[in-house]
Amino acid sequence: MSTLLVYSRNIWFGTNFDHLNTPNESLMGTVVEMNILFSVFGGIKYVIKQKDKKAPIESLSFAFNFQMQDQAKQLDFGSFWRSGAYMVGLWYRGVPFLKNENSEYMSHDALIIFLGYRYYNFRIGYSYDFTISMLKNTTGGAHEISLIWEFNKTGNVYNKKWKNSVVNTPEFSF
Repeated sequence: MSTLLVYSRNIWFGTNFDHLNTPNESLMGTVVEMNILFSVFGGIKYVIKQKDKKAPIESLSFAFNFQMQDQAKQLDFGSFWRSGAYMVGLWYRGVPFLKNENSEYMSHDALIIFLGYRYYNFRIGYSYDFTISMLKNTTGGAHEISLIWEFNKTGNVYNKKWKNSVVNTPEFSF
């Protein structure tokens, strides 16, 4: 994997390449090489209300992720609103400007709603994918629950002698 990420407090952009060594994914002894997966992603956060420079109280973010592997393409884009400990989001998955190669239909896949809550270092999120493709009568959508514990948020969680060696990394809310 090879990744490039450029970020600031309110803007991020990056690209990623997976499976650079094109591994063999066959289970039967034949050679079936996995194609390289390319993705480009980014976003912007608009702070609506802020307590101080480090603690936004309310914000609205817009983001995207485009992926391509061989002939398959996928685009996710959407926004999420954060107010205090709560978060609500709406996303679209598909490639609205491309037709599906195997049919005359556009490549629409899903609308995703997201709800999240943060309590200190712990975050919980729930999302539901409403299928909008031709599979909508077959799949019934998909549920996802996210549980996140951030270990590096307080001095109590990690050893004090390593405090200065912790790498400052970007923080992305769900």
